[in-house]
Amino acid sequence: MVEVPADGSGQTTVPIAGLSSPVGLAIPPSHPVSTRLTASAATVERHTSPASLRVKGLSATLATTDGAPLPGQTVRFTDNTGAHKLCAAVTNSRGRARCDATLRTGSRARYDDLRHNGYRATYAGTAPYRPSSAAAHVRAARRT
Repeated sequence: MVEVPADGSGQTTVPIAGLSSPVGLAIPPSHPVSTRLTASAATVERHTSPASLRVKGLSATLATTDGAPLPGQTVRFTDNTGAHKLCAAVTNSRGRARCDATLRTGSRARYDDLRHNGYRATYAGTAPYRPSSAAAHVRAARRT
């Protein structure tokens, strides 16, 4: 029997018959780990031909509440109500997910909704990590 400290700290060495060198074992925490998602501002452009909205710079950083980044996790980006999906991205080694979205509508109402209410980034959670979400502003892109 091997005893591991309940808080996950410390190190335990277990001799294994037939092995002459140490073997590292990664044991994920058995208790849920809280996460924090931080979203950054994005921009939106409205096009009339063809009718579309282009949302650029949707970005969120996922970490534990202790600040450790969570790579390889999927973050979904939607309008602020969650009713309309924009895009999804997987976090990189720094916990950052980023994507752009093109909506096949040039609707003034959808454009105004994004500008006034922003967007939402959502992490659904995977064991042992708890779900989290964050909202951010969407501003009109500058025309050049």
